[in-house]
Amino acid sequence: MNRQERYRYFLELCSSLPKCESNISYEFARVASGRHADDKEVMKALQHMKMRLDCGDFRISVILRILYLYPDTELLEEETKEEIRDLLLDFDYWYGENVKYPGSQIIWTENHVMLFMTCEYLAARLYPEEHFRFRNKKGAEIAEDVYGKIIDWMDLKLKVGFSEWDSNCYTDENVLSLLNIYDFSGDTLLKRKAKALLDIITFSLAINSYKGNYCCTHGRTYMNLVFRKDEASTTLLQSLLWGIRPVEEQKSLLHLGSLALATSSYEPQPLIEKIARDDTLVFEDFEQQSFDVEDAPLFGKGYEEYEDLTLFWQNMAYSHINIVEKMCEMCEKFGIMVNTWIYPDRLYLQRCRKQSIDPDPCRLGNYLPRVNKVTYRTPDYLLSCAQDFRKGKHGFQQHIWQATLADDAVIFTTHPGALETGGEVRPNLWTGNYFHPRAVQYRDTVICIYDLEKECRVPYSHAYFPREKFDEVYEVGNWIFGRKDCGYVALYSQNGYEWSDREDWKEKELICRSRKNIWICQMGRQEEYGSFLRFISRILESEVDCDGLAVCYHSPKNGVMSLGWEGAFKVEGKEISIDHYKRFDNPFCQSEYLSGKYVITYGGETLTIEM
Repeated sequence: MNRQERYRYFLELCSSLPKCESNISYEFARVASGRHADDKEVMKALQHMKMRLDCGDFRISVILRILYLYPDTELLEEETKEEIRDLLLDFDYWYGENVKYPGSQIIWTENHVMLFMTCEYLAARLYPEEHFRFRNKKGAEIAEDVYGKIIDWMDLKLKVGFSEWDSNCYTDENVLSLLNIYDFSGDTLLKRKAKALLDIITFSLAINSYKGNYCCTHGRTYMNLVFRKDEASTTLLQSLLWGIRPVEEQKSLLHLGSLALATSSYEPQPLIEKIARDDTLVFEDFEQQSFDVEDAPLFGKGYEEYEDLTLFWQNMAYSHINIVEKMCEMCEKFGIMVNTWIYPDRLYLQRCRKQSIDPDPCRLGNYLPRVNKVTYRTPDYLLSCAQDFRKGKHGFQQHIWQATLADDAVIFTTHPGALETGGEVRPNLWTGNYFHPRAVQYRDTVICIYDLEKECRVPYSHAYFPREKFDEVYEVGNWIFGRKDCGYVALYSQNGYEWSDREDWKEKELICRSRKNIWICQMGRQEEYGSFLRFISRILESEVDCDGLAVCYHSPKNGVMSLGWEGAFKVEGKEISIDHYKRFDNPFCQSEYLSGKYVITYGGETLTIEM
């Protein structure tokens, strides 16, 4: 099945699903497959946007796609089209003094910023002579105003990557907004930049995935997406792009980016597909993504203008000391609430000033500054880590490290923020960390240190180790070993562990009851070690010398690795760099951070992507 056949098959599958009430994506799939939409359900879906509830931008993006692709379709009633037109002319796409229900719809994260700008721009282009209530301008004027902001957003991502780095959920929304710009902007420059960014996203998918599972470290994720690749939108994207796994194996089909891709004129790069489909590769990838608040002048931004402050919505630095007072002023002026912590953190800053104390630049767990990450991929596993990311600071949805073998056999550790697992609680039992560890990776090994001395609800770290996913599991002392196919993993806990007795997590959760603990994850494969028992033997022969929160681990392949809560990371006595990486540094691409230029090579072929 070629790509276009996969697209048609996917749309047919989506449109044949049992009726999905008030789901505009389902109705889009029906129209795209030549079936009449259920106008009553479309009308119900419009109520969500009329009430300015969260994620209205997701839905409007799909509605705009229908209007641009099928302007004269008879698969929607004229009355429905008129309701859509009225909504688009009345909608609030940004903050301002003339908004309705501004606190209900979230516009202040990276993916929302682009989606709302894209929606406003495309709606304005669709109705150039119509009057838009929110800005009190005609569409043509609005499109001109928003144009430069979209350019700025895309240029920033081409220079530094994404703040919600390698997200296996929000990458999908970024793909949706970029495909809408690529297909419908009608502007050569916008289309070229959207294509460049889509090519970079697909390249990241190709090198940070294992068997179609985007399983590297993530800036934002949710519990179920880490456990099960068939629920992640990025898995479906790869099924459509490269046919790595059958579309029908996906548990969830109505993902926005995939629906946009299946109806888009965008052609993915053949060279990137070759890299994605080559499951014989063994390579190491180093990357730097996102930006710090202190980087604002690099992008021509400051800390006083309201519009400049929206730059920091993208890395969620809402309460950083450089902007918190102005952010509070902005929220009060326009009746919005970007984050409840801006007010206590403003008071904290004021107290520090009175007491002549140097404040913590940003205490907020949401903050997604520069991240340096490593991915090590082999035919039998993938290991990935965000190097020493904000150790000891509060977290949100950042997924710091993970080992992945075949068929959802994944291992990682977290410090739970709560015992609940619902998406509304973040961090929770498995999503994110309440306090970030100090975690570093060197090739096939991750060392992860937790120091939980501060007050917290859950006073321990734990590991996800789903016993039923492995072909063999052995436990010896502080080590647990797993084999899946020809891939091996060994997980060590300095202060031991116990299997959880909670019903949902029996044989899946390993709990270390100590507030301070060092975890080590050592990967291996049959090609390197021979049998699984030989791998176990080699690990047990390796010394692990712990002294408080410092460890010397005699890795079978890498030699002596040493790391503490403070100080340098060393291998065989040599300091290993864990920051200031390039944008990409791997066998296929060497791209400098901030350059916006990418030269990708594979098999004697070369692809150049530029801003």
